[in-house]
Amino acid sequence: MVKLIQELLDKIDFSSDNVVGASAETPRLFIKAGEYRIQCLRERNRAKMEHERIQADRGLVLRDEAIRNGDKMTEGKLEALLLMDKRVSTTLEDLNTADENDEFAKLLVEAFRMRRDVLEIIGRISGAEMAYQKAIEMETNRLVETRQKLKDKYPKG
Repeated sequence: MVKLIQELLDKIDFSSDNVVGASAETPRLFIKAGEYRIQCLRERNRAKMEHERIQADRGLVLRDEAIRNGDKMTEGKLEALLLMDKRVSTTLEDLNTADENDEFAKLLVEAFRMRRDVLEIIGRISGAEMAYQKAIEMETNRLVETRQKLKDKYPKG
């Protein structure tokens, strides 16, 4: 997973000398970033389910213990006891880590959207520059032709 992330991070930037190559590789990289995003989302969902399961299980055990001992169990007391429970806190940490990874994956996908957009802009600018250059060449050729016609019509004498 770390290798994939590093590969994707290394490929976000591209050289202006290799716009065509960068454009060609962007869809493949975007798919990889999307797959990583889905993987992170699945891990987050798994961690959330596990946390909720452990929390519910521990909650039932704590309520049963309170009933057996004749203690009153309020929701606030139950929440406090669950926060102090090692298994619940461990699954909460796992869920928080999965949330962080999922957020990073979203940002990574967004970075590749931005890369695509930049490449589109560069493509449009390059196209406009080429059209401008072609127009200049055409006008230059017309000017050369006009000069030649004038020279032919009015030779130095």
